[in-house]
Amino acid sequence: MSRFCTYANPDRITPLFQQELDELNENTVGQIIDAGHNAALVPCNDLSLEQVLQIVDAADAVLVMGGEDVEPSLYGRTSAYPGGGHHELAADRNHVAAIQHAIATRTPLLGICRGLRLLKRCLGRHLDSAPGECRCSPQHG
Repeated sequence: MSRFCTYANPDRITPLFQQELDELNENTVGQIIDAGHNAALVPCNDLSLEQVLQIVDAADAVLVMGGEDVEPSLYGRTSAYPGGGHHELAADRNHVAAIQHAIATRTPLLGICRGLRLLKRCLGRHLDSAPGECRCSPQHG
C-alpha cells in the first residue's frame, strides 16, 4: 500500500470557490484511498518548511492540487495584475519546497491545475498564461 501526500491550498477567500476546492480535494483523496492507498491532505499554510520536507520524505508519492493563484513574485511578476486573485505566499513557498524536494529525492510527483503551474515554475519553465486564467473548479477539464 502506497502513501500519498496531497498538497492543497487552504485559502478561505471566496466561500463558493473554497467549497469547490474542498469537494475536489476530498474526492481526490477518496479516490486514492478507494484504489487501496493511504492519502492525506497537507495544509501547507500551517506547517514549517521542516515539517513539509519530513512529510515528503515519508510519502511514496506527492500530489500538488489546485487552488488560488500562484504568488506572482515566485515567477518574476508583480503581485498587482488585472483580475488578480488571492495569494498565499507561505503556502506557495512550502509547495515549491515540497516539489523541489520530491524531485531531488526522486519521489513520484503529480501536479494538477495550479500544482502543474508550480511544477513548471520549479523546473524553470515560464508560466504561459496570466495569473487568474486557470482556476480549478468541478467543471475544469
